[in-house]
Amino acid sequence: MNIKRILLLVLLVIVIIGGINLMGSRQKPEFKGIHNLSIVPLGEQGYRYTGWIEVYNPSIFQLRLSAIDLQFELNQKQVGILQNPINLNISSKETGRYPFELRFNKTDFDITNATTLAAHFKGSLSNTSLFSKVNVNIDTIETVTIK
Repeated sequence: MNIKRILLLVLLVIVIIGGINLMGSRQKPEFKGIHNLSIVPLGEQGYRYTGWIEVYNPSIFQLRLSAIDLQFELNQKQVGILQNPINLNISSKETGRYPFELRFNKTDFDITNATTLAAHFKGSLSNTSLFSKVNVNIDTIETVTIK
């Protein structure tokens, strides 16, 4: 094979891969909610705040989310931020769950006498794909019952 044919073949493969990624990215992932929220005391110093984020992938291609940037508020007061690389692979037509854990001190936010709290989540899950950028925006308010 000569060099022109090899270059043409490489270019054709790149165009095909790019086209497949563009077709698959037309159907954007859907944020389905934040579930199983729990706030547990960690001794006298603070709390552990856990739950999971649910995302549906309507595309015919697998989706890989690789970063989270999420602010956590309780009763309109910020208690923490998650800005981490993640590895969440969601198959075609499936729902994926990303579990989170956040710890905060009682000096920052004391919930000793609370029975319910308004939890506000704002931010996004995203990917770092070479061919397409996917962003799952999150802006939701949930109620957390303290047990």
